[in-house]
Amino acid sequence: MKRIMKKVLNKIVRTKLAQIFLRPSFMKQNTRLGRFCQREVTPYLARLLQKVVRVKQGRILSLGSGGVSPVQYRLLKRELKQYDGLKMYRYNNYFGQSIVTRLIRMPYLMATSEVILVEDVCRLIKYLDRNDDQIIIQTWHALGAFKKFGLANVDNLVRLDNEEKDELQIIHVYDYVLDPGYRFREKYKESFAQGEILEGIFNPRVDLLFDEDYMMKKKARLYENYPQLENKKVLLYTPTYRGFSSRVDADHFMDFDQVLDHFDDNYVLVLKKHPSMKKSSYQPPSERNAHKFLDISNVHVNNLMLIADMLINDYSSTFFEFALLGKPVVFFAKDLDDYLDSRGFYFDYKEFVPGSICRTELELQREISKRLGDNSQVKRFVTEYFGDVPSNNSERLANFIVDFVNRSGSEIVQRKEEEVIEYKYKEEQAV
Repeated sequence: MKRIMKKVLNKIVRTKLAQIFLRPSFMKQNTRLGRFCQREVTPYLARLLQKVVRVKQGRILSLGSGGVSPVQYRLLKRELKQYDGLKMYRYNNYFGQSIVTRLIRMPYLMATSEVILVEDVCRLIKYLDRNDDQIIIQTWHALGAFKKFGLANVDNLVRLDNEEKDELQIIHVYDYVLDPGYRFREKYKESFAQGEILEGIFNPRVDLLFDEDYMMKKKARLYENYPQLENKKVLLYTPTYRGFSSRVDADHFMDFDQVLDHFDDNYVLVLKKHPSMKKSSYQPPSERNAHKFLDISNVHVNNLMLIADMLINDYSSTFFEFALLGKPVVFFAKDLDDYLDSRGFYFDYKEFVPGSICRTELELQREISKRLGDNSQVKRFVTEYFGDVPSNNSERLANFIVDFVNRSGSEIVQRKEEEVIEYKYKEEQAV
């Protein structure tokens, strides 16, 4: 009976009339009321609820940003599903939720969750009363530290995005932060209000770079969907989002014909735009080079890295993961001087990046031919800035969370029997 009632209720909720009531247009992201609700109402309601409800042992809340893939959450969830005594909740995008979720469910979960995971700027946590019963872990959505972010980038955010400095200083306060690599730890502390670094626990997404079975399956799937890439030398081009620039998108893309004219049919240039560049425009190559070009921005960049022989980057942090794969990178930064004026970096860009910096298409042609197959520079970079990177970060983070929940010695969370874990894993793989 309960299941039938749930199905009926779900059908009612999905009706057009119910959606108009639950998700009114005046509460969307681009409305003043929608932004005010996200920035003030929901966080304040969570703070009020903290006064009247208790934290629930074993409750975990993961908050995404909407534009970021929740792959690290899925990997962590797979590890945590091996334990009894945990209850997990996930929200990818605040603005995609109904009024009921925004004003009741989400504030309640924020007030009662023992562990809160965030992977980007999360305004919802800003009024929470920090105490020993609850921790907030910033997993961040990128590796290393390249362009300044968080509190290290406050001045730019205030100047260019009209952010409020006081608000940013209470948002970026976390109990723990994942390990970005030993040369980047101080930079993370600068950006995240001295949050304690979980040394030896990197982003769970890194695990996929060491998973041979996963990589083989993803490669096979990509070659199946895009057979023109098989047995080719793939150049992956990842121009970054110019969020701090008034320049039109087309200004900073390479001239594809100038580059592709230099290479024969054994090469394919794959374009992967930043998720925030969905509406960006660029001039595609002419008919003579069309067969050597492919825009597959709908595919996750981490999967494209697996089949790429070289990365053509500008200011995107994607090169960190590519370097961990041991593949060469070149940097096409024809607007470098202008970009440096509008966006801060943790290190001197020209001295830091593990590859040649090209200002023109002619320089890019030469460096691609020269550096393709030469991974010595990225290997030195990984050794110098990351050190030893573990391959079981999902398990390590899961263990940390379990230990925190069991900190009183009550052992409320216990590992399931191996037979149950194996059955659940096979069931998940089948789906």
